[in-house]
Amino acid sequence: YTTTCIGPNVVVTNVEPTQVDIVWVPGNTETSWDVAYMATGDTGWTVVATATTATSHSFTNLNDATNYSFRVSTTCGTESADRIVNVLTPCLPYSVPFYEGFESWPTSSTAAIDPCWHKKTNYSTDYPYASTSYSISPNKSMYMYSTSSSYSLLALPKFSTPIDSLQVTFGLLKTNT
Repeated sequence: YTTTCIGPNVVVTNVEPTQVDIVWVPGNTETSWDVAYMATGDTGWTVVATATTATSHSFTNLNDATNYSFRVSTTCGTESADRIVNVLTPCLPYSVPFYEGFESWPTSSTAAIDPCWHKKTNYSTDYPYASTSYSISPNKSMYMYSTSSSYSLLALPKFSTPIDSLQVTFGLLKTNT
């Protein structure tokens, strides 16, 4: 069995917090395509073009910090083929003044954190994580852990204000257990 219906070659050319641009070239001799997208968690594809002869599309009004799948399909007689590319849109910069009390964060070392923040550890438990122990702001704090050979860190999201003009204030509680 040989097929002549080959999905197009799709390339992401631009990724912004609320926009993704793609281009494609035919996989074979097809001349029209259906274009659709979906965010992680969506139950179906959102079709943005049917039988288009265009070879590019700009997806706009997307959500920042969201995983999307973009699909370009073609039909060749009774056969069809598609290509899917996956993209994580970057975060919009946070504006100032900014406050984070971690109140909406889950209290589990295995729970996902806000995708605009970055955490890292070399310890066996996935530190840091939001905790109700040793609370500073009113009910939660960020629980960090380190030893002489381990570390945990939490990096702030990107801000719209230049970093050299920011001032950071935070509370710290150190324990020796």
